[in-house]
Amino acid sequence: MAIKSEFKRIETNEDIIEKKVREHKKKIFRRIVVIALIVISCLILFELISSMRSYSRYTVVDYSKCSDTGASKYESFKGNIVEYTNDGANYKNTSGDLIWNQAYTMTTPVVAKCNNYFVIYDKGGTKMVLLNENGIVENIETTKPIQKAKVADQGSIATIQKSGTEYTVKLYDKRGKELAGGEYHGNKGGFPIDVAISSDSKKMAVSLIDINKGKVDTTLNFYNFDTVGQNKIDNNVGSYAYEDTIIPEIYYASNNLMVGVSDNAIYQFAESDTPKLKRKIKIKDNIRSVFYNDKYVGVVTEKSDEKNEKKHIIVYDKSGKIAMENHTKLAYDTVELLDNNEICVKNNSECEIYTMYSIRKLKTKFEQEIYKIFPRGSSRKYLFIGKGEMQEVKLY
Repeated sequence: MAIKSEFKRIETNEDIIEKKVREHKKKIFRRIVVIALIVISCLILFELISSMRSYSRYTVVDYSKCSDTGASKYESFKGNIVEYTNDGANYKNTSGDLIWNQAYTMTTPVVAKCNNYFVIYDKGGTKMVLLNENGIVENIETTKPIQKAKVADQGSIATIQKSGTEYTVKLYDKRGKELAGGEYHGNKGGFPIDVAISSDSKKMAVSLIDINKGKVDTTLNFYNFDTVGQNKIDNNVGSYAYEDTIIPEIYYASNNLMVGVSDNAIYQFAESDTPKLKRKIKIKDNIRSVFYNDKYVGVVTEKSDEKNEKKHIIVYDKSGKIAMENHTKLAYDTVELLDNNEICVKNNSECEIYTMYSIRKLKTKFEQEIYKIFPRGSSRKYLFIGKGEMQEVKLY
């Protein structure tokens, strides 16, 4: 006869204790996660509320000295600050500590930048200095005086050069080697006024003014240095002509989107292979200023008969939709998109800052002359750079 046996594991006190410890740890972990989510949500809510508020005053919470003579200009790059003059450039962190410096001699230094590189060129001169966060990459000497320069993410530089009535558009690699070029003759009525280069440097566009017919027309020429343009004459993959129109500002918002701005419209060209006009955004009033980054393009407009000096600020996203709009009466010198996509309208004694919620976040007068404003990590903190001093301020 078979005997059936059943074995049953009996829980010991150690098993019961271990089980309770595991359950307790799970409860603690869940509580930590919940508390962390609550804290993060509160911080996000606080920052959102702060960005929706309007401020008129600020307090200085920290400062550092600058060796500024009043001739310095400033740009942000990789979260740090480029200070440049006729004699050279400094790269500093936001505490004012020097990372590197670079000497040069220029009469009118101008900065053009992208994500990974920036170039300082002598407008009207023949010198360019290509730099990145580690310092100098290359000194480049051009054959003719430079009118404009743009830089791509891998260091290629597109330039417009002029000597007398002869204009030249040239493309260089980051070591100064000439990759492409073309000549235009102003005495024949046509000359380039702006150049744009895609971030991967495979595409370039040139805005040409034509005055041959007794009026001002614009032609936009598109060039492709990849396989698409290899079998095209001079790599030209398309042209668009506009009568009685000046398009003085062009740039690539992405590798496949070129944007042009005239005095009364914004043009967006899709450019996967050959360029196609994706949309034309008509601007009702006269465009006074243009500002942009790779996400947005903004304009400040005013009516020709405006008596109260009210100016309209309007910003569009890459799909052509209005992202922000508001009004200002400020007699400004500069308007720009900050690194946090806020719009800063300022002169040396006062400024206004607007958010993408169309809210005027700040309207204030400076306690001293301020040249440049940079956002900090918090929505209420900014870096003000003035003569001889860099201030970290907090809005209230």
